[in-house]
Amino acid sequence: MRRFQKNFIMMLSISERAAVAVEGVDENLILGVKRDWEKSLGQVLEDLDFKKEIYIEYNPLIWHFSKYPIGIRAYSSIGNIITIIEFSTPNRRIPFDIFSSFESKRAVIAHEIAHILDDQRSYSMNYKKMAYEAQNYISREQRAELLAFFYEPLGIIKSNHSLIKVASYISSTDIGGHYMLGYGVLEALGRLGMNRTIKIPLFFEKMGEDHGVDISGLLRSHITYPYSFAGLLSLSIKNSIGILKISDLILCREKLISYLKGELNFQELDNELKKMGYHTKMDEEKLIEIMEQILIPEILDASSSNHMKKAKKYITKLRFPKLKNDMQNAIRLCEKFL
Repeated sequence: MRRFQKNFIMMLSISERAAVAVEGVDENLILGVKRDWEKSLGQVLEDLDFKKEIYIEYNPLIWHFSKYPIGIRAYSSIGNIITIIEFSTPNRRIPFDIFSSFESKRAVIAHEIAHILDDQRSYSMNYKKMAYEAQNYISREQRAELLAFFYEPLGIIKSNHSLIKVASYISSTDIGGHYMLGYGVLEALGRLGMNRTIKIPLFFEKMGEDHGVDISGLLRSHITYPYSFAGLLSLSIKNSIGILKISDLILCREKLISYLKGELNFQELDNELKKMGYHTKMDEEKLIEIMEQILIPEILDASSSNHMKKAKKYITKLRFPKLKNDMQNAIRLCEKFL
């Protein structure tokens, strides 16, 4: 595993400099962003005592092809696997660093490492099974997000908030700060597979009404799936609760947009969502039972009650009582394991 000396002078690679030239962005800007990613990576690797080789590279192509702000790829050599985490912003479409805070960068890196640890345990690195679940279901994403949340809860909240900001930028939809934060927290809860007691369609309806804008563009430009409607944490797809199919989440979004445009009334929307298995509340004991089986020692050993306290303090600014309570309960459940 690499360790950087304090006097280490970082340079962009030839391929990174070529990408910078194609994107038309300032090389010093990308160099500064990469330096921040390297700093965050070093901290996560040290905290998790993770021994595998991991490198950071700038690759805006992953944004243009798939709208992913972060990618990961692995190369096998004799007796070793080298992992590369790629970041795609800033680029010619998004001229700023999406994950601007160190907390969010640490959370994103922890999420990718959590995938590696979870894949080793869940699939014994059977890439065919991993790819099938990743392409069709959200359960693998929820497991990694929950594991990363234990390590850097504030960063997970901030990173989801950042994705909403980017969606707002792309769609030119001006949404107020407290709604942006609320939407980010709502998405984070879905990605964690945690309880959501807030009436989700009404949240979006009120957001559009309060700003006097059509939020269809915002919803469709979100650069991740609409995890607001996601199912709850599960170990097995066969025994899952709620919506775990990626295709169903996309369909939920379209049904929501139809409702916001007045093409469906609330009861009709509710019926349509229930047909797809929409469910966002699980018994607390069941949640704890599943969390116990998902947890990985390397993550738990690096977790801190102080990080949980910071996350709780951060969400005090939320103006949506039920949403705030849902996130507080998610943090409280995690604290039970620390």
